[in-house]
Amino acid sequence: MSVIRLAFLAAILLSVALTSALAAAPVTLVDQGKPVATLVLAKSPTRAAAFAAAELQYHLEQITGVRLPVASDDQAVTGTRVLVGESAATVALGLHSADFAPQEYLVRLRPGLIV
Repeated sequence: MSVIRLAFLAAILLSVALTSALAAAPVTLVDQGKPVATLVLAKSPTRAAAFAAAELQYHLEQITGVRLPVASDDQAVTGTRVLVGESAATVALGLHSADFAPQEYLVRLRPGLIV
């Protein structure tokens, strides 16, 4: 998957996640100017996933004025987790990259979690 397509995906994810979060149970990313969410990648993410997380981080910072931290899925994080790309955390949820067709994406909201 090209880097440009993943940047586009990051923008779509951001808009869908923010819109869906308003309609579903609240998922908090920033509270009173402080990050309360973490972007989570695999311990050894693909280049595409790392780029998508960086794009998402950039756009969220432009919207909120707050830079969300990035962690690998083997690190303990508090608050909302935003899972980007395949990782042990997404596999534990039954989500595998190989199950998706090219240009097929998933955005899923759960309390304290955006996939």
